[in-house]
Amino acid sequence: MTKKKFRRGQISAKAVVNEIKVNSLPSSVFANTTGGEIVPYGLDNIYPQRIFDAISKSPTAKGCVKRLREFVFGLGTEGGQEIVNREGETLNDVLSGAIDSYAEYFGFALHFNFNIFGQITEISVVDLRFIRKTADLKTAIIGEWGLNTFAAFQDIMIEVDLYNPETLEERITLAGGIEKYKGQLLYFSADQQIYPTALIDSASTSANYEFESQIYTFANIKNGFSGNTIIKFPGMELGEESQEERGSDTLVNDVDNTRNTYEQDQSGISKLQEELEAMHGSESAGSTLVVQVPAGVTGEFKDFKMVENLTPTNVDNLFVNQNEKAENNILKVYTTPMILLGVASDGMFNQESFNDAFNYKNADTEGDRVVIERVFNSFLPRSVFLQKVIDIIPLKMRGEAEVTVEKTEEKGKGIEVTTT
Repeated sequence: MTKKKFRRGQISAKAVVNEIKVNSLPSSVFANTTGGEIVPYGLDNIYPQRIFDAISKSPTAKGCVKRLREFVFGLGTEGGQEIVNREGETLNDVLSGAIDSYAEYFGFALHFNFNIFGQITEISVVDLRFIRKTADLKTAIIGEWGLNTFAAFQDIMIEVDLYNPETLEERITLAGGIEKYKGQLLYFSADQQIYPTALIDSASTSANYEFESQIYTFANIKNGFSGNTIIKFPGMELGEESQEERGSDTLVNDVDNTRNTYEQDQSGISKLQEELEAMHGSESAGSTLVVQVPAGVTGEFKDFKMVENLTPTNVDNLFVNQNEKAENNILKVYTTPMILLGVASDGMFNQESFNDAFNYKNADTEGDRVVIERVFNSFLPRSVFLQKVIDIIPLKMRGEAEVTVEKTEEKGKGIEVTTT
């Protein structure tokens, strides 16, 4: 039995847990890069890509993410118009980008550049789809990642240190000076995991269902039989008695006649098939198909009905319950009232119901705003920018009293709101 090794002295329990998580992954999911082995984001290493696709293709999920972004960002932060990167983005732009990522993935990443004094001189948002942490959780690789691909393409791969102000001076020296240093990456995971788990994760099947149900409905409209009437007209066909009356003198021509009859039948079948195919799709809705119905020897028709109506399948009603369940599952994970997506359950908008939903969502996202403020306020004091503290202003209903936001004398004490 192998004796367990116990570490002596002070430790970081969180670092130990992260090490356990990394070591618990199968070795096959790691790959050698210039920064060492990476920790895959999902077993196939494209978890954020799958989340992005699921949200993009689901109307309900996309609407919920949009509302979450709007309520968390609110009116931005007062004084957030200061430019913070070479692309000309303001602090509010960066804050908005971070919240966009937060709404989709429940986390975000910010890249910092520094000056020789160790102050942050540039802040940029980095899409989580292009970031993978190395196994030591000290650096990250920015590159393009594909399905079961655990090494980014070498020509566009960049290794950067994860944000750690305590080691900044040492890392700059190892890089050969501030001009050669690639900066640091602040990677924030709201659920305190190595990588964040998106809110839609528990309802991703419902999001995918919404996408597939749209394809099903569209395919049925495009390819489904849309004719609704058949008109039958009489035709003559010789029966067995008539064939016997023809006599034996015609038997010599039976082979040729059979061949001709077969070819005619095949031609008729092909023509009928073409006519049927032409009656598929939305442009053929309500069209009429004319067919010939063979009569008996005497020309009589039994139970003959010249015009027959067809009843098409009502595809929209096939999955009503499933559609509602999928929609409700997505609304639950985002805690979003349906009315905020522009759909009222009773078929009409009620101002009181909308106000209640608005106030509920504003209160529901207060915790999200506090979390993001705390992250930004942890690094802004180390920057060259004038804004050292942010305080996100919540959304307000139109028609409310006009509000004037005034700076408090002491930074970090929040904002004062007075009605006029």
